[in-house]
Amino acid sequence: MNFNLTQTILSALSLVVAWYIPIRIMRNQHYESLLQEYMSKEFGEALEDVIDFYVETCKSKVELIPLEYNKLFEQKDKFSKLHNQRRLLNNFFWQLNSCAKSSFSLKRKIQKEFTKSEAYICKILIYLNNAVDENQKIFKDISNIKYENMPQTKGINKSLKNIFVLLKNQNRWIE
Repeated sequence: MNFNLTQTILSALSLVVAWYIPIRIMRNQHYESLLQEYMSKEFGEALEDVIDFYVETCKSKVELIPLEYNKLFEQKDKFSKLHNQRRLLNNFFWQLNSCAKSSFSLKRKIQKEFTKSEAYICKILIYLNNAVDENQKIFKDISNIKYENMPQTKGINKSLKNIFVLLKNQNRWIE
């Protein structure tokens, strides 16, 4: 009787381990692909242009972000480039937040490998996203389309805020 109980427990434990290992591998592969994206040329250019927009165009003042972003909208080529780079960074940080939420060990790893600098990029992106949301020229009124009822959400900004909160207390800076 004791032997059957031991076998049952070991079998159940084996099933749990066999189920968990592929999930953990998948999560780590997703995180590794995000790190490769972080090291890409396109990502570096996007970071540089968003930071330059904030520091040079907005004079490091968040209250100027909507005004300057809307001015830039009139210059289609420059706006399109910054707008797409903003979207690339949003997508990256959204996925990074998903990784952090999927696993405690990945959350700890992200806290160790990223810094306050990335947290502040998230904050700039939130201001840029709000500028986009408030600009009626960017998004045309399509309210005549009927949608099913959906719960209230703040979209990507919720993920950006989550990753900002995760990273904002870092003591490390990129030098």
